[in-house]
Amino acid sequence: MPRAADGAESVNPIDAFAVAELRRHGLEPSAPAERLALLRRVTFDLTGLPPTVEDQQSFLADASTDAYERVVDRLLASPHYGERMAQQWLDLARYAESDGFNEDRARPGAYHYRDYCIRAFNHDLPFDRFVRQQLAGDELEPDNLDAQIATGFCRLGGEETNAVDLRSRRQEIIDDTVSVVGQALLGLTVQCARCHDHKFDDIPQADYYRLVAFFQPMLQSSVAVAAPEQIAKHAQQQRAWEEATASIRAEIDAVFAPERSKRIVEGRAMLGPDVCRALDTPEAERTPEQRQLAYQGNIFLEWKGRETSIKLPGDEETRYGRLLDRLAEFDAIKPEPLPTADTVVDAGRVSPPTHRLAVGNAHQPLEEVQAGFPSLLSHDIPRIPPLAGSTGRRSVLAAWITEAKHPLTPRVIVNRVWQWHFGTGLVATSSDFGSSGSPPTHRELLDWLASDFVEHGWSLKRLHRMIVSSATYRQTSLVGATSAAALAADPQNRLLWHGPRRRLDGEQMRDAMLQISGTLNPRMFGPSAHPALPAGVTDPGWNPDADEQEQRRRSIYVFVKRNTRYPMFEAFDAPDRQESCPRRVETTTAGQALAMLNGPVAVTCAAEWATRLNELRNIDTIVRQAYREALAREPSDEEVAAGRAFIERMQTLDGERRAAIVDFCQALFNTSEFLYVD
Repeated sequence: MPRAADGAESVNPIDAFAVAELRRHGLEPSAPAERLALLRRVTFDLTGLPPTVEDQQSFLADASTDAYERVVDRLLASPHYGERMAQQWLDLARYAESDGFNEDRARPGAYHYRDYCIRAFNHDLPFDRFVRQQLAGDELEPDNLDAQIATGFCRLGGEETNAVDLRSRRQEIIDDTVSVVGQALLGLTVQCARCHDHKFDDIPQADYYRLVAFFQPMLQSSVAVAAPEQIAKHAQQQRAWEEATASIRAEIDAVFAPERSKRIVEGRAMLGPDVCRALDTPEAERTPEQRQLAYQGNIFLEWKGRETSIKLPGDEETRYGRLLDRLAEFDAIKPEPLPTADTVVDAGRVSPPTHRLAVGNAHQPLEEVQAGFPSLLSHDIPRIPPLAGSTGRRSVLAAWITEAKHPLTPRVIVNRVWQWHFGTGLVATSSDFGSSGSPPTHRELLDWLASDFVEHGWSLKRLHRMIVSSATYRQTSLVGATSAAALAADPQNRLLWHGPRRRLDGEQMRDAMLQISGTLNPRMFGPSAHPALPAGVTDPGWNPDADEQEQRRRSIYVFVKRNTRYPMFEAFDAPDRQESCPRRVETTTAGQALAMLNGPVAVTCAAEWATRLNELRNIDTIVRQAYREALAREPSDEEVAAGRAFIERMQTLDGERRAAIVDFCQALFNTSEFLYVD
């Protein structure tokens, strides 16, 4: 049995499985990692941030046998834990704050879903309930605002809001939802059966559309993120403002009315007769399908007739300006808009029919199908009792996915958590447990972890604690000459004979540099930050925050725009959020080196860090402190001497000690030891 970092023999069941598999292949586990290396590893893994110098000193000073376990408990209790775990989940959920496609319209309420995820992870919301809320929170917990916000999961995909083929557009939204449910929750590529029977797994096309039927009645919606008394007060203030400005707003509407009416007529002709019938039918008399068509039709017509696209003649432009000035006189009584979250509901208690579609074409329906589970997992016919105002279909699907004995859901999530810590899951293809995916390297361990996870209330914090407390996780990642046989037998470390070594992602790099420089803004939640873009990168919809402190918030709070990814994150392989991302690719490119050498984040943080270090009198002290803060270790005497010589040489060239220290700080940011976690 391998020993833990503090020398105590591990009693974690994970190690029994791992060591047994190693010895079947004639291998032995590696030695424990050095204490500070382990501290850096687990701190980045659980919070996404490096350990502070104070964290390092406290851990080294703690000689108790459970010193490491207490570090783990502290990290799991940190609010930064939820931020890191949510970052991983948002990749899976294809989270973004814009629509994508040509319009790439912003989604002002999307960030509430991000904040919900952070809270859920920090509160250790049981994973089965976490899933149920995202699929059917509006049905299962209608009085829980967080549960309603959670349903934003079902509408995070990209959407072409100016598309005129509303049936195809709606089908693409549902297909996207089914795809992410299949991959992220079930580990199945069910989307491959959209146009034909699955080529590799036993998923006929009809099974795909049975899953589609659970989401067929789904309607996009929103909910005010405010207390009931705030909502009531806002409504009262809004009525007062509308009454006071009614005549002015009527005049403004009249200015645009001729052109807008013309465009609306054009738009209705583009939408087709069935959509126009839905729009013309009184809301209370619309069928569920008409409610869906009318919702999307109104969005299209609003886009078609938007004022910003209408060019007014000179005299009307002047008149419009005067009217805006008059309207502004009432700004004092106009309430600020209430924040709203993007959610879903059902269009009614009866679902529109679901048909199998020829080659996935929304305009080529075949036979009707009923809601049901994939036959390779269940032959039960679900009983779906309608709820008040809803079909109840998503509740039934959520209950089935989170059954304690479900063969996939618990295995998929424990495998993902394992991947988050080791870089590769026990099943390497973490969103494909099908026949074309990778077989598990430790099948018994995966089964045991899934069973234990369910038995202990689907607690993710407990699962994280178990994994990072294992001697398997605590092994050194350093591969030396004595490891030649193991390296030859298992170069990818699939048998877990040494600890994980991974490169930081772009978000972790940015957050680490901000924290080390002393400028990280710890404010949590709320509307997203817009850091300044590098020179030469422009986007009319990306306006940097006027307050520089807002620009320095953690990376999870940086605005996620599909068509303009934040350049540093894009350079370091952040996904485009067009679809669920189970695991980020890891490339090595010239652009990454340039981002760290010349990018505004690295350059600015190095300068601010150097300003603080320059307050220390002795150059050797500066070098030692910089190593502790950036690399979480003490430098050797040779490294101190080399650092001193570098600073003195650069000071001779630059003529200023601080400028030389800036160069030294930036050099540390560019070391492999900073960019990788051992």
